[in-house]
Amino acid sequence: MLRRKWGVFYYNTNNKGLWRIALRIKKKTGNAVIRNKMRRRIKVALKKALSEKEAKGLDVFLIWSGGEIGFKELNRIFADLLENISYE
Repeated sequence: MLRRKWGVFYYNTNNKGLWRIALRIKKKTGNAVIRNKMRRRIKVALKKALSEKEAKGLDVFLIWSGGEIGFKELNRIFADLLENISYE
């Protein structure tokens, strides 16, 4: 578990050889349109970071409590985050 200013990141290894993502976007992020936009952005950015890192067999649960941020910032956040975890 990693706690950051934008939320909480839980991860665990699995023996299936693939990664699974679960998201929870808190209401303080914004209205339904903003939350859905952030959900889509987070999924794409996290999938990109996981595929670049070649992380296989990882379960990810993310509770997002930050506000709306851009795609470039999300890419940077998840790339840095995956550098700091050990999953193999």
